[in-house]
Amino acid sequence: MTLKGIRISGRGGLPLAGGTLGAKNISLNNGNWQAAIYATGIQLGGIFPQLPSQLQSPVNGNFNVKGSIDNLTLEGISAKGTGNVVALAGGTIRATKVTLYDGNFDAVVISEGVELRRFSRYLKGNLEGNLNITGNLARFNLANLEAEGDFTFTQGIAWIDRPVQTELNWNGKRLELEKAIAEDFDVSGFVDLNLALLGELAAIEEFDFDVEVGAINIETLPLPLPKMVANIPVKGMASFDGKVVGTPTAPEIEGKFSLENLAIGDLGFDPVLAGIVKLIPERGFALKLAGEEEDRIEIALNSRYQPVDFLIQLDEMSAKGSQKDELLAVEVDKIPLQLIKDFALLTNISLPKAIASLNVQGELSSKLELDLETLAAIGNLSIIEPVFGRITGDELSANFQYGKGAIVVDKGKFAKKESKYLFDGYLFPTAKEPKFQADIQVIQGQVQDVLAALQIFEIGDFARVFKEQTYARAADLYHDPGKQKKNQLRQQSSSYPQKPLFSVGSPEGEVKNKLRRFSEIETLLEQQREKREEASPLPELASLIGKFDGNIKIAGSLPSGIEAEFDLQGGISQNEEGEEVGKPWRWGSFKAQQVSLAGTFEKGILTLLPVRIQFGEALIAFSGSFGGETQSGQLRLVKVPIIFIENFVELPPAIGFGGLINAKATISGNPENPQGRGELQVENATINETPVQSTQGSFNYNDARLHFFASSILAEDAEPLTVDGSIPYKLPFAKVKPEGDEIDLSFNLKDKGLTLLKILSRGEVEWVDGKGDVQLTISGSFDQNKSRPKNLIAQGTATVDNATIAVQSLPDAPLTEVNGKILFNFDTIQVEQLEGKFSGGDVIVVGTLPISKPTAKKCTSNDISNDISNDISNDISNDISNDISQKCLNVTFQKLAFNLKGLYKGGVQGYIDITGSALEPNLAGELELFDGQVQLSETTSDRPAQKPDENGWSLMKATGFDDLKLTLGKKVAITRLPILNFFGTGTLTVGGTLENPLPEGTIFLRRGVVNLFTSQLRLAGGYEHTARFSREHQLDPYLDVRLKGSAVETTRRPILSDPLSAEVIDFSTSQLEGLQTIRIEARVDGLASQLTDHLELTSTPPRSETEIVALLGGGFVNTLGRGDSTLELANLAGSALLGSFQYAIGEALGLSEFHLFPTSVIDENEEERTSTLGLGAEATIDITNQFSFSVLKILTTDQPANFGIRYRINDNTLLRGSTNFSDDSRMAVEYEIRF
Repeated sequence: MTLKGIRISGRGGLPLAGGTLGAKNISLNNGNWQAAIYATGIQLGGIFPQLPSQLQSPVNGNFNVKGSIDNLTLEGISAKGTGNVVALAGGTIRATKVTLYDGNFDAVVISEGVELRRFSRYLKGNLEGNLNITGNLARFNLANLEAEGDFTFTQGIAWIDRPVQTELNWNGKRLELEKAIAEDFDVSGFVDLNLALLGELAAIEEFDFDVEVGAINIETLPLPLPKMVANIPVKGMASFDGKVVGTPTAPEIEGKFSLENLAIGDLGFDPVLAGIVKLIPERGFALKLAGEEEDRIEIALNSRYQPVDFLIQLDEMSAKGSQKDELLAVEVDKIPLQLIKDFALLTNISLPKAIASLNVQGELSSKLELDLETLAAIGNLSIIEPVFGRITGDELSANFQYGKGAIVVDKGKFAKKESKYLFDGYLFPTAKEPKFQADIQVIQGQVQDVLAALQIFEIGDFARVFKEQTYARAADLYHDPGKQKKNQLRQQSSSYPQKPLFSVGSPEGEVKNKLRRFSEIETLLEQQREKREEASPLPELASLIGKFDGNIKIAGSLPSGIEAEFDLQGGISQNEEGEEVGKPWRWGSFKAQQVSLAGTFEKGILTLLPVRIQFGEALIAFSGSFGGETQSGQLRLVKVPIIFIENFVELPPAIGFGGLINAKATISGNPENPQGRGELQVENATINETPVQSTQGSFNYNDARLHFFASSILAEDAEPLTVDGSIPYKLPFAKVKPEGDEIDLSFNLKDKGLTLLKILSRGEVEWVDGKGDVQLTISGSFDQNKSRPKNLIAQGTATVDNATIAVQSLPDAPLTEVNGKILFNFDTIQVEQLEGKFSGGDVIVVGTLPISKPTAKKCTSNDISNDISNDISNDISNDISNDISQKCLNVTFQKLAFNLKGLYKGGVQGYIDITGSALEPNLAGELELFDGQVQLSETTSDRPAQKPDENGWSLMKATGFDDLKLTLGKKVAITRLPILNFFGTGTLTVGGTLENPLPEGTIFLRRGVVNLFTSQLRLAGGYEHTARFSREHQLDPYLDVRLKGSAVETTRRPILSDPLSAEVIDFSTSQLEGLQTIRIEARVDGLASQLTDHLELTSTPPRSETEIVALLGGGFVNTLGRGDSTLELANLAGSALLGSFQYAIGEALGLSEFHLFPTSVIDENEEERTSTLGLGAEATIDITNQFSFSVLKILTTDQPANFGIRYRINDNTLLRGSTNFSDDSRMAVEYEIRF
């Protein structure tokens, strides 16, 4: 029996590696066998544990296997079938068309949905495709396999971010990439592998690729950058077209290379940089790229990858270098400092916090030589328009060396306009504790530059100079950092935020709205500046201007501390030729001719040795130590003018202080609680330009409170004025606050010491004689924010006994027999009764008035006799005093013969109620003028003006009228001689202030006359003439006035003559055609300020306004040209001298017109006809407007009077007649027509 004779059939299976391996349809017939083998869920990892985890997935398959029992080898078995690996990396690997024959096999492997990221984090997407594989099972290894196929990487490979299609084959040694294509990507070539070294980099024996790739995002490239620059963002798109050959250890690259939209950090290059790239390991590396404009990148490295030559050009910025003898010569030009700082912050260079937060600007240019082995360097640099924080300049230049971690600077110069700072030194720039040392020479330095460098912006910052300050960054004012356009980046090389936290207006708004808002902001800033000035009497530090020279030595480190020595001089000095050079220092309005500062700073203690400020003959010197737990010093003032103190301490504006201060003070304590004590004397002291005998005092400052005592002898043999006080005041840099804000001041003054009245009033009020005693205590609080007192309250008494007080504006009438008592009670001045004699009458003052807190507007104590022109008895005055003593301050005038020079002369009576406060009084009451003259000045400039103080306050502004009634009583004339003279009555109610009174009411003009050059205009009878005042038009009354007058018009007919005749024509009286009287009326109906526009002139018979104005010239014009110069002068003199006299006679007799005039009298009895100068008079009574009666008489002759009548029928016809009832009677009808 043989195997061939055996027939077998069946099936079977066994578990294997987590699955099942089975066979079915097993048969053996005639020595041939066959079976259907299947595998289900067999884990490859269970059979081949060396497989990677990604491949350890279940395997399924079905194979038909057959053979002969005569040949049970691999060559004798044949098989066909399919298989697959399920759930492999999220996909499936299928094997189709699997065949086995003669020991050889072939199969088609299909990949579906295999996720590449599970094999490498550098891969992405899925692997799709198929691969044909052939080989021999007896020699199953890569060297004996052949394969070809195509695959698609759905999301690219590595830095290729788009689908890549590939065609490849493997011949057992070489992997040939027939093509790998994608959008902007085309690669072909081969890689030869040494399979014995598979798994190692050396397995790649050689590669050769033709590469054409474009639009590769540089950010996705795994560039092997050094850690120092790895954080610097590089953006752009790269393209390459060329060859990549060689081995991994010695690759060679050559081809065309370009970069699009390259940006390194915030630096943007030209849109396209194109050129070549070449890498040959034995020779080095070369890159040459050029932009469309002027940007360039050229780099040449040697075989050790050290720079041989390089050039980087970006607009005006450039950096270039070349190697020679192991030294690299580098030259950079116009590199922004902010760019260098930004790149440094992005690297692992650890900058000190103070430098990292510092605002730096400027353009750096430098030449240096760098040792590539030791990195030692030597060179020079120049920075144009440098900015370091708040320090700005025009140029910074220096020579430098770097080696062994130290930077040495030589011949450094920092220049800003005329200022120069020369320096030498060194720096060890370690991150933990950078150390430095510098010697600085200052030439024409600016004090503002020093304040900015020390970050001193206000007085209080001096106490924090040597303490660490924390300031926010500019970027903190914005939401998120943004990017700038290329041109902005090239200017500043710094990214700025886009959206601010706060903004004003809208960027999309109209230009006019932006300009309007800009103007509003400027106004707001000006208001804030004014508020700062009001809050502090000291000028702003920004107004401190001065130059200085000197030397500074500084050394140390920021963590351990700084040590310094300095010796500086500023202001005016003398050069070698003895000439004065320089300018004084200025702070606000203060000037100092010389300023010097010397001292040291060590271990946080500033020692001044000393500070000297000299201006004129004055000297301020200070020496001492500050900065430790305690401080000490001495301050000395020599002949310092009081006017200088007014620059820093607000003195009463109405009082002018003068003199020279000599003082010594000792300062102690610490910056948080400074203390001091000292004494002072005032040399050549004056108050309001009046000499004071002597002034001296002492003070003590402790716990933020100033205690002082001063005494002053105001006049010879006078009791001294003493002042004792305590004021709380915290210095700007101190921390200790006063325990309270109370102010305590006390004043004592007696008898001749009351000369102070004359001093304080600048001579307006003078204490002449008598006895007086003032004892006053003032209390209140001090506003630290505004540096001013508030809520002042006075307590004390002032008594006057039989005193005489003179008032400059009333030189002929001093106040005499003044007696009374004044109480200062809290905020109130209470006058029990103050009486005196003045101008033949009595003045009585009684009542109360607050000092600062105003009372009610109205005073209810005006129940005085309705007829204020009557005498007021003492009993009535006392009753009134008792009634008003608690309500207001009342001043009563009893029939004063008042003479206010240049304004009013006559009687005054009535009363004034004063309410409000002493600082802001309001005047009410009733005053009557009678039997006097109100004299009108030519211009308002004649009124005295009071100069306001620096805050705009003045008594004229502060004193208001509260409906003060001012009545023009009997016989009050309003005159401006010799032009006008009116008599009027009426009452005005006055509001406003003394500076800007606002009268309201009507003045009725009863009678009066206006004297023109040779004529008069009188108020017309039967008409109500008024001058109405209103608050709206202030002192500009509305006039409703009618004036009437007359003028004589003379006409004559010229004699015709030959125009060629040389005869001189002699006019005589016989050639006069006639005389006539022109009735003139002037109407005014409008504001006085617009008189020209509202003045209407009419006449009967009608004449033009020009003719009327000419007629008002009168007799002087009429006599011109008659050849009678005597009569001409007589007419002129008569108009001036007789005007007011003839008006008085006419008013007394009730005449319509009355004229006195000079005239020529002809003596007919003389043999020769002669004429003399005579005086004529004419009286006229207007019976109606058309009919009048007149009498004319030559007063200097015995000729009879001439009586006349005049009747105007119309504008053209006039009937007139005259008679002397003796030998001369006549009648005439005149007809006139003008053309």
